[in-house]
Amino acid sequence: MKVAVVLGTRPEFIKLSSFLREAPQSFNVVSIHTGQHYDLNMSQNMIKELKLPKMNYQIKLPKSGFENQLAKMSQELTKIFVKEKPDYILVQGDTNSAMMGAVIGRRLGIDIIHVEAGCRSFDMRSPEEQNRKIIDSITTLYFCADKKSIQHLAHEGVKKKVYFSGSTVFDAAKWASLSQAKILKDLKLSEGTYIVATLHRAENMDDLTEFLKKIDLINKVSEEMPVVFPIHPRTKNFLKDKGISLAKTVKVISPQTYLPFILLLKNCRLVLSDSGGIQEEAAFFDRPCLILREATEWTRLVDIKKNFLVKKIDKKAEKLVFKLIQDEAFYQSNRKIKAPEINSGATQKIIQRILKQ
Repeated sequence: MKVAVVLGTRPEFIKLSSFLREAPQSFNVVSIHTGQHYDLNMSQNMIKELKLPKMNYQIKLPKSGFENQLAKMSQELTKIFVKEKPDYILVQGDTNSAMMGAVIGRRLGIDIIHVEAGCRSFDMRSPEEQNRKIIDSITTLYFCADKKSIQHLAHEGVKKKVYFSGSTVFDAAKWASLSQAKILKDLKLSEGTYIVATLHRAENMDDLTEFLKKIDLINKVSEEMPVVFPIHPRTKNFLKDKGISLAKTVKVISPQTYLPFILLLKNCRLVLSDSGGIQEEAAFFDRPCLILREATEWTRLVDIKKNFLVKKIDKKAEKLVFKLIQDEAFYQSNRKIKAPEINSGATQKIIQRILKQ
């Protein structure tokens, strides 16, 4: 059996890291790096750090224009699939790389495996939501990270070959948490004494007024407790272009590869982020996460108040952050909430199910 794996972004490398290390022991794996994330710190260093096998193919994409990137992916993926003739194409999540891998593969008559299938934010303005629905409309094997995803697929009429695997991000987080990275020592930090903040989503920068409120919240919070802000290149450029300043109490650091970032996350007080994957990782380590977005795909964590969806920055949101910092009883009550389906082992479930096909 031959399975082609298409990936090209930081979250995909993280969430498929265990699969890429373990699956070759069971069947032939052809790895295809689309180059969607072309920053060295976000791909090549990560491949080495996660101890992944060398990518079989590396596509070089244009650095700007999603339409140019999609066109190049289409051309190159077609050549690779025709040459390799895989039995399955496996994609993860909701990126442009995943969507193009699924679409081109399906057009060539190849069965599609979707890891993290059925995930929904119900916000069709989001490119990720558009990609999720496109991929699931042409998938053969659906691996769902939670029970809600299975319900979403059933509601859309998809009930066959749908499997609950759990989330592969927990396999990655468990593996990474054993790292001996020295970032806490280097930044002179100790457990529970700092906040982690990340902002990188393009749609969060469309509304400048709301974006400024997010920055203002980070600045205010940093006066109460230091904020560590691994800054994404897009965010860094946006701040510079708009002349937006961060407070001196915000410790801005370069984008981190996975191992040091996981240690930052594991030991922080709480998280302020617009990321998708961090929501799950924070729950895995029992760190409260405030999601700075209009919607989230991980609704089960918000429903039980493990995570908090902050659609707009207002006095209520500010009060919540400070309560998590200052009210120890409230903070510990959040950490004690047991989130459903937060277990490692998803990777082997996926591998074993593929072998049964």
